[in-house]
Amino acid sequence: MERHLFVRILSLPSEDPADIDTEWLLCSSEGEVISGPAKGNLLSIEETLAEENALGQAKTVFILPGDQALLVKVPVSEAQMKHIKQALPYMLEDHLVNDVDDMLIVTNSQVNEGMLPVAAIAHESMSKLFAAISDLALNPYLCISEAQLVNTTSSEVIQVVVEGDKALMAIPEDNYFSVDTSILPMTLQTVLENPAEYRMIDAEDDPTLAMSAGYTRLKVTVAKPVTLEIKRLLKQLEHQLQQYQIELEFSALKGAIFHYLCRSFLQNQNRQKYINLFQNQYSVSADSGAGFAKWKSVIYLAATWVVVTLGLHLGQAIYFGQQSDALHQQAEEVFRSIYPNARNVFDLKDSMTSRMKQNASSGGEGVFIKLLVDVSSVTQQLGSQQIKPKSLDFNSSGNSLMLEVNAKSYEVLDAYVNQLKQRGMSAKLETANQEKETVLARINIQA
Repeated sequence: MERHLFVRILSLPSEDPADIDTEWLLCSSEGEVISGPAKGNLLSIEETLAEENALGQAKTVFILPGDQALLVKVPVSEAQMKHIKQALPYMLEDHLVNDVDDMLIVTNSQVNEGMLPVAAIAHESMSKLFAAISDLALNPYLCISEAQLVNTTSSEVIQVVVEGDKALMAIPEDNYFSVDTSILPMTLQTVLENPAEYRMIDAEDDPTLAMSAGYTRLKVTVAKPVTLEIKRLLKQLEHQLQQYQIELEFSALKGAIFHYLCRSFLQNQNRQKYINLFQNQYSVSADSGAGFAKWKSVIYLAATWVVVTLGLHLGQAIYFGQQSDALHQQAEEVFRSIYPNARNVFDLKDSMTSRMKQNASSGGEGVFIKLLVDVSSVTQQLGSQQIKPKSLDFNSSGNSLMLEVNAKSYEVLDAYVNQLKQRGMSAKLETANQEKETVLARINIQA
């Protein structure tokens, strides 16, 4: 019997699983509760499931607060889809408060009527969660915004789930929001006055006509007991909807809203609609219960420009046997800045190789050195004026490198990726963003 473990993140203060507050529920594929719902830190979930002999047997769906992830739809052409990863940062730039480089921007690749659903979340949040779950045996399956758990069962019905001071909205077709309950009427009014922003409706200047032709019902779901504040809210919404001839439907649940949202997920047969935030550098393998592919830094001091430059300089030295005196002097200066206590460094190449082997993950140093040498040789052939490495991470489980570079242009970047492939490596361009004078890109490289 297939099981799903739903873990809703309530707070994300650090990378320590013991600091991350959650609400969780283990249930069957039919929605039958096996364990929970319960609240506790992320570490306590693993401990509880281990005691119940349920650890690693369920697909874990991580659910992030709706206000942490921006969910929007952007117009896209068939030609743009071929380079969608490179185009997305520009498409979302006007929607974001933070800098584009600080955000993870992903999509479910499901284009409907020329519109593509996109999610954006801060790297800071994703990196904390990713680091926290990397050492836990929770079999990660998806990471989604809680707003997407509200199903739109009909193209004519707006769904709202109210949970305390938070309201989750689902507006056909596939528009999702998380707002404070206090501003729900204001948000709804914005939707009613701008229907063309959310769906294609053939009405010119009359929003009342547009909405009456588009939406017929607003369904509000809450958990019992129904408080006085909820009753006031419902009365306000009912009055608000009258001018648009939209019916208000109200439902009060006996159980928890969280369980209701989890059941909504299980009832939805179209899992492709969910925008999985476990993408790019936060990707997880399908069989991660047997070993979660945790990205670990090979150079533990820091994945900074200085360290990576040193590693690649020495990779070039290993490949060519000898480097010019200027390059050797430069590498030695950087080496000593990182290892100030090193004495009698007669052979810089051997010294750094030894250091890297000490810092590399168990069993992966041979693959790492080979990848480093091959990547270094290609980088050297293009020259530092064309391509400059910025950082790298080694995936000891997948034997691959995630390399971040600054390229002079997109043409140089394409040439670099092609040369890596010609050297027998599998090189996949993950992201590429145009900066002021260069292109910042992340490349996944496997031997």
